[in-house]
Amino acid sequence: MRERLEQRLTELRKELRDGQRVISEHEKAISEHESRLANLRATVLRISGGIQVLEEELSVSTADRDPTESEGHITVTESLKVEDAS
Repeated sequence: MRERLEQRLTELRKELRDGQRVISEHEKAISEHESRLANLRATVLRISGGIQVLEEELSVSTADRDPTESEGHITVTESLKVEDAS
């Protein structure tokens, strides 16, 4: 009887170690996924901000612009707006 109990205790301890190892591996994987998700969210937010800035700039009518400014050139202010969004 004692031998069976000791054998069962050994088996349960092994199962416990194996379970703890698997939990640890999964927690590490979850942590890595959460980190990647946070980075992806930040990237999407920057892209969204860039899109918003560009849409706002494109919605400004040509009449509102400085007549000396050509359409093909970005002003320093416009350039800073795009950089701030990213």
